[in-house]
Amino acid sequence: MKRYRATVYVLRGVAAAVEGYAGLTRRIVEELAVSEEQFKNQVRDLYALVDVDCEVSFGPISQKQA
Repeated sequence: MKRYRATVYVLRGVAAAVEGYAGLTRRIVEELAVSEEQFKNQVRDLYALVDVDCEVSFGPISQKQA
């Protein structure tokens, strides 16, 4: 498995309704995954468990060296 790192922008459903895009948060996420697509799906799943109405966008994705 490879280690991927990305900037992730998250807009939760409640924050979007109350604050609009001012509720947007940015995080750096690092996960182990087989491919870049699996990495994206894992991150989306993490946020969907908390809020099914959240929007998840990705900035640059990089693969870290071991």
